[in-house]
Amino acid sequence: MIGRVCLAMASCCVPLAMAWGEGDEEAPGSKENAARMEEKLKEAGKAIAAASRDGGNDAAAVGKACGAALEIARALTATYGRELIEKQPDSADWLRTRMEERPATKFEKAPVVLYGKAGEADVLDRWRGQLRESLLAAHGMIEGEKAAVAEWMYASDVKRVRGGDRYFRAEQIRNTLLEVSKLLALLSLPREIVRVVKVGTILSDDFSESMANWKAYGGGKIALEDGKLMMAGQGCTVWCEKEAGDAVVSFDFAPLVQHGGAAGALFAFPASPLPGKDFSASAGPMPNYNYGISTYHVSLCRGASGRTNLRRTGFGLKMLSSVKPDPCRETGKTYRVELLKYGPTFQVFVDGALVHAYVDAGVYGDPPAKGFFGIRHFAGADLDACYDNFEIASVAPRH
Repeated sequence: MIGRVCLAMASCCVPLAMAWGEGDEEAPGSKENAARMEEKLKEAGKAIAAASRDGGNDAAAVGKACGAALEIARALTATYGRELIEKQPDSADWLRTRMEERPATKFEKAPVVLYGKAGEADVLDRWRGQLRESLLAAHGMIEGEKAAVAEWMYASDVKRVRGGDRYFRAEQIRNTLLEVSKLLALLSLPREIVRVVKVGTILSDDFSESMANWKAYGGGKIALEDGKLMMAGQGCTVWCEKEAGDAVVSFDFAPLVQHGGAAGALFAFPASPLPGKDFSASAGPMPNYNYGISTYHVSLCRGASGRTNLRRTGFGLKMLSSVKPDPCRETGKTYRVELLKYGPTFQVFVDGALVHAYVDAGVYGDPPAKGFFGIRHFAGADLDACYDNFEIASVAPRH
Protein backbone atom coordinates (compact mmCIF):
# COMPACT_ATOMS: atom_id res chain seq x y z
CA MET A 1 0.00 0.00 0.00
CA ILE A 2 1.28 3.43 -0.89
CA GLY A 3 1.31 5.58 2.22
CA ARG A 4 1.40 9.27 2.97
CA VAL A 5 4.03 11.33 1.22
CA CYS A 6 5.71 13.99 3.33
CA LEU A 7 5.57 17.69 2.59
CA ALA A 8 9.21 18.35 1.80
CA MET A 9 9.29 16.92 -1.72
CA ALA A 10 12.01 17.18 -4.30
CA SER A 11 11.05 17.91 -7.90
CA CYS A 12 9.68 14.82 -9.59
CA CYS A 13 10.97 15.71 -13.03
CA VAL A 14 14.24 14.16 -14.14
CA PRO A 15 16.08 14.37 -17.47
CA LEU A 16 14.92 11.91 -20.11
CA ALA A 17 18.40 10.41 -20.32
CA MET A 18 18.17 9.47 -16.62
CA ALA A 19 14.69 7.97 -17.06
CA TRP A 20 15.66 6.02 -20.15
CA GLY A 21 19.17 5.05 -19.17
CA GLU A 22 22.52 6.31 -20.46
CA GLY A 23 23.88 4.27 -23.34
CA ASP A 24 20.59 3.11 -24.89
CA GLU A 25 21.16 3.10 -28.63
CA GLU A 26 17.66 3.80 -29.88
CA ALA A 27 15.55 6.91 -29.26
CA PRO A 28 12.95 6.44 -26.50
CA GLY A 29 10.10 7.32 -28.85
CA SER A 30 10.88 4.70 -31.50
CA LYS A 31 8.32 1.97 -32.14
CA GLU A 32 10.91 -0.78 -31.69
CA ASN A 33 11.61 0.28 -28.14
CA ALA A 34 8.01 0.19 -26.88
CA ALA A 35 8.44 -3.19 -25.17
CA ARG A 36 11.64 -2.02 -23.47
CA MET A 37 9.92 1.18 -22.37
CA GLU A 38 7.09 -0.87 -20.86
CA GLU A 39 9.64 -2.88 -18.88
CA LYS A 40 11.26 0.32 -17.61
CA LEU A 41 7.84 1.76 -16.77
CA LYS A 42 7.12 -1.33 -14.63
CA GLU A 43 10.44 -0.80 -12.83
CA ALA A 44 9.59 2.87 -12.24
CA GLY A 45 6.13 1.88 -10.95
CA LYS A 46 7.68 -0.48 -8.43
CA ALA A 47 10.05 2.30 -7.39
CA ILE A 48 7.04 4.63 -6.84
CA ALA A 49 5.40 2.03 -4.60
CA ALA A 50 8.61 1.32 -2.67
CA ALA A 51 9.53 4.98 -2.17
CA SER A 52 6.01 5.92 -1.04
CA ARG A 53 5.66 3.07 1.43
CA ASP A 54 5.84 3.61 5.21
CA GLY A 55 4.95 7.29 5.09
CA GLY A 56 7.07 8.22 2.07
CA ASN A 57 9.87 9.68 4.16
CA ASP A 58 12.44 9.35 1.37
CA ALA A 59 11.37 12.44 -0.54
CA ALA A 60 14.21 12.22 -3.06
CA ALA A 61 13.31 8.61 -3.94
CA VAL A 62 9.63 9.50 -4.46
CA GLY A 63 10.56 12.42 -6.70
CA LYS A 64 13.05 10.41 -8.74
CA ALA A 65 10.65 7.46 -9.22
CA CYS A 66 7.78 9.72 -10.30
CA GLY A 67 10.03 11.67 -12.65
CA ALA A 68 11.39 8.53 -14.29
CA ALA A 69 7.89 7.09 -14.76
CA LEU A 70 6.62 10.41 -16.18
CA GLU A 71 9.31 10.60 -18.84
CA ILE A 72 8.72 7.00 -19.93
CA ALA A 73 4.94 7.56 -20.02
CA ARG A 74 5.52 10.64 -22.19
CA ALA A 75 7.60 8.59 -24.63
CA LEU A 76 5.03 5.78 -24.72
CA THR A 77 2.21 8.29 -25.29
CA ALA A 78 4.08 9.61 -28.33
CA THR A 79 4.94 6.14 -29.66
CA TYR A 80 1.47 4.64 -29.24
CA GLY A 81 -0.14 7.85 -30.49
CA ARG A 82 1.79 7.76 -33.76
CA GLU A 83 0.91 4.08 -34.22
CA LEU A 84 -2.77 4.81 -33.60
CA ILE A 85 -2.84 7.74 -36.04
CA GLU A 86 -1.40 5.47 -38.74
CA LYS A 87 -4.13 2.88 -38.07
CA GLN A 88 -6.98 5.34 -37.51
CA PRO A 89 -6.37 8.36 -39.81
CA ASP A 90 -10.00 9.49 -39.40
CA SER A 91 -9.26 10.20 -35.71
CA ALA A 92 -5.88 11.85 -36.36
CA ASP A 93 -6.82 15.45 -35.50
CA TRP A 94 -8.55 14.46 -32.26
CA LEU A 95 -5.67 12.16 -31.27
CA ARG A 96 -3.07 14.87 -31.93
CA THR A 97 -5.01 17.16 -29.60
CA ARG A 98 -5.00 14.45 -26.95
CA MET A 99 -1.29 13.72 -27.41
CA GLU A 100 -0.31 17.36 -26.89
CA GLU A 101 0.98 18.02 -23.40
CA ARG A 102 -0.29 21.36 -22.20
CA PRO A 103 2.21 23.61 -20.41
CA ALA A 104 1.51 23.44 -16.69
CA THR A 105 1.22 26.55 -14.54
CA LYS A 106 4.34 27.12 -12.46
CA PHE A 107 3.22 28.34 -9.05
CA GLU A 108 5.64 30.52 -7.11
CA LYS A 109 3.45 30.11 -4.03
CA ALA A 110 0.87 27.46 -3.22
CA PRO A 111 -2.60 29.10 -3.38
CA VAL A 112 -4.40 28.02 -0.21
CA VAL A 113 -8.01 29.22 -0.59
CA LEU A 114 -10.10 29.12 2.59
CA TYR A 115 -13.89 29.36 2.68
CA GLY A 116 -16.44 28.83 5.42
CA LYS A 117 -15.06 26.86 8.37
CA ALA A 118 -12.21 25.28 6.38
CA GLY A 119 -8.70 25.98 7.64
CA GLU A 120 -5.25 25.64 6.14
CA ALA A 121 -4.83 22.15 7.62
CA ASP A 122 -8.03 21.00 5.87
CA VAL A 123 -6.77 22.12 2.45
CA LEU A 124 -3.35 20.53 2.97
CA ASP A 125 -5.01 17.30 4.08
CA ARG A 126 -7.07 17.23 0.86
CA TRP A 127 -3.91 17.82 -1.22
CA ARG A 128 -2.16 14.96 0.57
CA GLY A 129 -5.17 12.76 -0.04
CA GLN A 130 -5.09 13.58 -3.77
CA LEU A 131 -1.39 12.80 -3.85
CA ARG A 132 -1.91 9.44 -2.18
CA GLU A 133 -4.75 8.50 -4.53
CA SER A 134 -2.83 9.68 -7.61
CA LEU A 135 0.25 7.65 -6.67
CA LEU A 136 -1.91 4.58 -6.06
CA ALA A 137 -3.66 5.12 -9.40
CA ALA A 138 -0.43 5.64 -11.35
CA HIS A 139 1.08 2.49 -9.87
CA GLY A 140 -2.16 0.57 -10.46
CA MET A 141 -2.39 1.63 -14.11
CA ILE A 142 1.27 0.76 -14.67
CA GLU A 143 0.59 -2.70 -13.22
CA GLY A 144 -2.66 -3.07 -15.16
CA GLU A 145 -4.83 -3.37 -12.04
CA LYS A 146 -8.47 -3.52 -13.14
CA ALA A 147 -9.79 -1.28 -10.35
CA ALA A 148 -7.33 1.55 -11.09
CA VAL A 149 -7.84 1.32 -14.84
CA ALA A 150 -11.65 1.29 -14.48
CA GLU A 151 -11.72 4.31 -12.16
CA TRP A 152 -9.08 6.51 -13.79
CA MET A 153 -9.29 5.67 -17.51
CA TYR A 154 -12.34 6.69 -19.52
CA ALA A 155 -13.74 3.60 -21.25
CA SER A 156 -15.44 5.61 -24.04
CA ASP A 157 -12.03 6.86 -25.21
CA VAL A 158 -11.05 3.28 -25.96
CA LYS A 159 -14.40 2.58 -27.64
CA ARG A 160 -14.09 5.75 -29.72
CA VAL A 161 -10.78 4.73 -31.28
CA ARG A 162 -10.37 1.01 -31.94
CA GLY A 163 -7.17 -0.50 -30.60
CA GLY A 164 -6.41 2.54 -28.46
CA ASP A 165 -6.05 0.75 -25.11
CA ARG A 166 -2.26 1.09 -24.91
CA TYR A 167 -2.30 4.71 -25.99
CA PHE A 168 -5.01 5.87 -23.56
CA ARG A 169 -3.36 3.99 -20.69
CA ALA A 170 0.00 5.69 -21.37
CA GLU A 171 -1.72 9.08 -21.74
CA GLN A 172 -3.58 8.75 -18.43
CA ILE A 173 -0.44 7.58 -16.59
CA ARG A 174 1.36 10.63 -18.00
CA ASN A 175 -1.42 13.01 -16.97
CA THR A 176 -1.78 11.47 -13.51
CA LEU A 177 1.97 11.88 -12.93
CA LEU A 178 1.75 15.49 -14.13
CA GLU A 179 -0.88 16.00 -11.41
CA VAL A 180 1.48 14.30 -8.94
CA SER A 181 4.23 16.72 -9.97
CA LYS A 182 1.91 19.66 -9.29
CA LEU A 183 0.89 18.30 -5.89
CA LEU A 184 4.50 17.72 -4.87
CA ALA A 185 5.20 21.35 -5.72
CA LEU A 186 2.12 22.68 -3.90
CA LEU A 187 3.03 20.77 -0.75
CA SER A 188 6.60 22.09 -0.71
CA LEU A 189 6.15 25.72 -1.84
CA PRO A 190 5.64 28.72 0.44
CA ARG A 191 1.89 29.28 0.88
CA GLU A 192 -0.29 32.20 -0.11
CA ILE A 193 -3.38 32.00 2.10
CA VAL A 194 -6.55 33.71 0.86
CA ARG A 195 -9.78 33.71 2.86
CA VAL A 196 -12.73 34.31 0.49
CA VAL A 197 -16.23 35.41 1.48
CA LYS A 198 -19.53 36.03 -0.27
CA VAL A 199 -19.82 39.61 -1.51
CA GLY A 200 -23.05 39.59 -3.50
CA THR A 201 -25.95 37.38 -4.58
CA ILE A 202 -26.12 36.56 -8.28
CA LEU A 203 -29.24 34.39 -7.98
CA SER A 204 -31.40 33.02 -5.18
CA ASP A 205 -34.15 30.50 -5.93
CA ASP A 206 -36.30 28.58 -3.44
CA PHE A 207 -38.36 26.93 -6.23
CA SER A 208 -41.59 28.25 -4.72
CA GLU A 209 -42.88 29.87 -7.92
CA SER A 210 -41.46 28.68 -11.25
CA MET A 211 -38.52 27.23 -13.15
CA ALA A 212 -37.94 30.47 -15.05
CA ASN A 213 -34.21 30.38 -14.22
CA TRP A 214 -33.73 26.78 -15.39
CA LYS A 215 -33.77 24.72 -18.58
CA ALA A 216 -34.15 20.93 -18.64
CA TYR A 217 -32.89 18.36 -21.15
CA GLY A 218 -33.38 14.63 -21.57
CA GLY A 219 -36.05 12.28 -20.26
CA GLY A 220 -37.17 11.57 -16.75
CA LYS A 221 -39.30 13.75 -14.52
CA ILE A 222 -38.19 17.32 -13.85
CA ALA A 223 -40.82 19.45 -12.09
CA LEU A 224 -41.60 21.60 -9.07
CA GLU A 225 -43.25 19.71 -6.20
CA ASP A 226 -44.03 21.16 -2.77
CA GLY A 227 -41.68 24.08 -3.29
CA LYS A 228 -38.74 21.91 -4.39
CA LEU A 229 -37.14 20.95 -7.70
CA MET A 230 -37.82 17.25 -8.24
CA MET A 231 -35.71 15.14 -10.61
CA ALA A 232 -36.40 11.46 -11.22
CA GLY A 233 -34.78 9.40 -13.92
CA GLN A 234 -31.43 8.85 -15.61
CA GLY A 235 -29.40 10.76 -18.18
CA CYS A 236 -31.50 13.87 -17.48
CA THR A 237 -30.05 17.32 -16.81
CA VAL A 238 -31.15 20.76 -15.71
CA TRP A 239 -29.14 23.97 -16.11
CA CYS A 240 -29.33 27.31 -14.36
CA GLU A 241 -29.34 30.12 -16.91
CA LYS A 242 -27.30 32.56 -14.78
CA GLU A 243 -23.60 32.68 -15.67
CA ALA A 244 -20.98 33.21 -12.96
CA GLY A 245 -17.21 33.47 -12.55
CA ASP A 246 -15.56 33.41 -9.12
CA ALA A 247 -18.51 32.28 -7.04
CA VAL A 248 -19.93 29.75 -4.62
CA VAL A 249 -22.95 27.70 -5.69
CA SER A 250 -25.01 26.38 -2.74
CA PHE A 251 -28.08 24.12 -2.62
CA ASP A 252 -29.90 21.45 -0.62
CA PHE A 253 -29.57 17.97 -2.10
CA ALA A 254 -31.90 15.21 -0.90
CA PRO A 255 -31.37 11.84 -2.66
CA LEU A 256 -34.59 9.91 -2.11
CA VAL A 257 -34.34 6.57 -3.94
CA GLN A 258 -31.54 4.92 -5.91
CA HIS A 259 -32.99 2.36 -8.33
CA GLY A 260 -29.82 0.28 -8.59
CA GLY A 261 -26.12 0.53 -7.81
CA ALA A 262 -25.33 2.62 -10.91
CA ALA A 263 -27.54 5.55 -9.84
CA GLY A 264 -26.06 8.87 -8.77
CA ALA A 265 -25.90 12.62 -9.34
CA LEU A 266 -23.22 14.97 -10.59
CA PHE A 267 -23.01 18.72 -10.22
CA ALA A 268 -21.19 20.82 -12.83
CA PHE A 269 -19.70 24.32 -12.53
CA PRO A 270 -18.56 26.50 -14.27
CA ALA A 271 -19.75 24.81 -17.47
CA SER A 272 -19.85 25.85 -21.12
CA PRO A 273 -20.74 23.88 -24.25
CA LEU A 274 -17.86 23.20 -26.64
CA PRO A 275 -17.92 24.94 -30.06
CA GLY A 276 -20.79 23.67 -32.17
CA LYS A 277 -22.57 22.22 -29.11
CA ASP A 278 -25.22 23.41 -26.66
CA PHE A 279 -26.39 22.15 -23.27
CA SER A 280 -28.57 19.49 -24.90
CA ALA A 281 -25.27 17.57 -25.22
CA SER A 282 -25.42 17.07 -21.45
CA ALA A 283 -28.39 14.70 -21.66
CA GLY A 284 -28.59 11.06 -22.65
CA PRO A 285 -25.48 8.83 -22.86
CA MET A 286 -22.50 10.00 -20.81
CA PRO A 287 -20.08 10.36 -23.77
CA ASN A 288 -22.33 13.11 -25.24
CA TYR A 289 -21.77 15.09 -22.05
CA ASN A 290 -18.08 14.31 -21.59
CA TYR A 291 -17.16 15.35 -25.13
CA GLY A 292 -19.68 18.19 -25.38
CA ILE A 293 -19.51 20.18 -22.14
CA SER A 294 -16.36 21.72 -20.65
CA THR A 295 -16.60 21.86 -16.86
CA TYR A 296 -15.55 20.55 -13.48
CA HIS A 297 -18.10 18.17 -12.01
CA VAL A 298 -18.41 16.32 -8.74
CA SER A 299 -20.33 13.06 -8.33
CA LEU A 300 -22.24 12.54 -5.07
CA CYS A 301 -24.52 9.75 -3.84
CA ARG A 302 -22.42 7.82 -6.34
CA GLY A 303 -24.18 4.49 -6.52
CA ALA A 304 -22.44 1.50 -4.99
CA SER A 305 -18.90 2.90 -5.40
CA GLY A 306 -18.74 4.40 -1.90
CA ARG A 307 -16.62 7.33 -3.11
CA THR A 308 -16.95 10.80 -4.62
CA ASN A 309 -14.99 11.86 -7.69
CA LEU A 310 -14.13 15.34 -8.95
CA ARG A 311 -13.47 15.32 -12.69
CA ARG A 312 -12.92 17.56 -15.72
CA THR A 313 -14.90 17.06 -18.94
CA GLY A 314 -14.85 18.32 -22.51
CA PHE A 315 -11.75 16.47 -23.62
CA GLY A 316 -13.10 13.17 -22.38
CA LEU A 317 -13.54 12.43 -18.69
CA LYS A 318 -10.50 13.12 -16.49
CA MET A 319 -10.03 12.35 -12.81
CA LEU A 320 -8.92 15.25 -10.60
CA SER A 321 -9.65 14.04 -7.06
CA SER A 322 -11.13 10.84 -5.63
CA VAL A 323 -12.26 10.65 -1.99
CA LYS A 324 -13.74 7.89 0.11
CA PRO A 325 -16.28 7.72 1.74
CA ASP A 326 -18.97 9.42 -0.31
CA PRO A 327 -20.36 12.16 2.01
CA CYS A 328 -23.87 11.85 0.49
CA ARG A 329 -24.21 8.08 0.55
CA GLU A 330 -27.42 7.97 2.65
CA THR A 331 -30.75 8.28 0.89
CA GLY A 332 -33.61 10.03 2.68
CA LYS A 333 -31.29 12.66 4.10
CA THR A 334 -30.83 16.30 3.06
CA TYR A 335 -27.30 17.60 2.49
CA ARG A 336 -26.06 21.14 1.98
CA VAL A 337 -23.67 21.14 -0.99
CA GLU A 338 -21.39 24.05 -1.91
CA LEU A 339 -19.16 24.37 -4.99
CA LEU A 340 -16.52 27.11 -4.83
CA LYS A 341 -14.62 28.40 -7.83
CA TYR A 342 -11.95 31.04 -7.19
CA GLY A 343 -9.20 31.56 -9.78
CA PRO A 344 -7.60 28.18 -10.49
CA THR A 345 -9.05 26.68 -7.27
CA PHE A 346 -12.16 24.51 -7.18
CA GLN A 347 -13.50 23.18 -3.87
CA VAL A 348 -16.48 21.06 -2.81
CA PHE A 349 -18.13 21.17 0.62
CA VAL A 350 -20.87 18.97 2.09
CA ASP A 351 -22.55 20.19 5.28
CA GLY A 352 -19.66 22.63 5.77
CA ALA A 353 -16.90 19.99 5.53
CA LEU A 354 -14.26 20.31 2.80
CA VAL A 355 -14.41 17.24 0.53
CA HIS A 356 -12.35 18.21 -2.56
CA ALA A 357 -9.75 21.00 -2.86
CA TYR A 358 -8.31 21.10 -6.38
CA VAL A 359 -5.81 23.57 -7.83
CA ASP A 360 -5.87 23.56 -11.63
CA ALA A 361 -2.41 23.78 -13.21
CA GLY A 362 -3.82 23.36 -16.72
CA VAL A 363 -3.04 19.70 -17.37
CA TYR A 364 -6.42 19.42 -19.15
CA GLY A 365 -6.54 22.92 -20.61
CA ASP A 366 -6.96 26.40 -19.19
CA PRO A 367 -9.07 26.57 -16.01
CA PRO A 368 -12.60 27.75 -16.90
CA ALA A 369 -13.01 31.44 -16.06
CA LYS A 370 -16.81 31.45 -15.95
CA GLY A 371 -19.80 29.33 -16.85
CA PHE A 372 -23.09 27.82 -15.74
CA PHE A 373 -24.27 25.39 -13.04
CA GLY A 374 -25.94 22.12 -13.95
CA ILE A 375 -27.29 18.91 -12.41
CA ARG A 376 -27.12 15.55 -14.17
CA HIS A 377 -28.47 12.21 -12.98
CA PHE A 378 -26.27 9.33 -14.13
CA ALA A 379 -27.23 7.25 -17.13
CA GLY A 380 -27.41 3.63 -15.98
CA ALA A 381 -30.05 3.65 -13.24
CA ASP A 382 -32.75 6.03 -12.02
CA LEU A 383 -32.19 8.41 -9.13
CA ASP A 384 -35.07 10.22 -7.45
CA ALA A 385 -33.87 13.39 -5.71
CA CYS A 386 -35.06 16.87 -4.82
CA TYR A 387 -33.26 20.20 -4.63
CA ASP A 388 -34.02 23.41 -2.75
CA ASN A 389 -32.66 26.73 -1.39
CA PHE A 390 -30.40 27.38 -4.36
CA GLU A 391 -27.96 30.31 -4.39
CA ILE A 392 -25.12 31.61 -6.53
CA ALA A 393 -23.01 34.21 -4.69
CA SER A 394 -19.96 36.04 -5.97
CA VAL A 395 -16.85 35.77 -3.79
CA ALA A 396 -13.80 37.93 -3.12
CA PRO A 397 -10.88 37.96 -0.67
CA ARG A 398 -11.69 39.14 2.83
CA HIS A 399 -9.58 42.17 3.70
